[in-house]
Amino acid sequence: MFYISHAIISAMVRSTGRKSSSQESFPQRLAHARKAKGLSQAELARMAGISQRMLAHYETKVRNPTPPTVVHLAKALGISIDELMAYKPVTVKEELDRRVVRKARVLTSLSKRDQKTIMNMIDAMDAKRTLRLTRRAAK
Repeated sequence: MFYISHAIISAMVRSTGRKSSSQESFPQRLAHARKAKGLSQAELARMAGISQRMLAHYETKVRNPTPPTVVHLAKALGISIDELMAYKPVTVKEELDRRVVRKARVLTSLSKRDQKTIMNMIDAMDAKRTLRLTRRAAK
């Protein structure tokens, strides 16, 4: 298991008030990473085991998170502490529209039959789009 010193994380959180190489402060990085994952403040807070109000305070620099909270936030976001603290660029493979991410969550809560119906509709629409693009390219 990976442990990091309370003093080290505290210093990292305090030091992020100055601009990093990415020109984002800790609160900006936190909000950006949350939005890139398509999460609301309430969703991320629940995943990290904190209140939505505290997360809002962290994102607006009203308060700094404790070192254990930084670890929980990074885990919930699926990024490293270095990425969250701006010591390493955040690697987001593909940023999806938040509406798409939320709809995907709704889709997973539906019955298998409903999921299959929706997936078939998406496949049909994609096939139609591909055909249209192929015809345009042929002209």
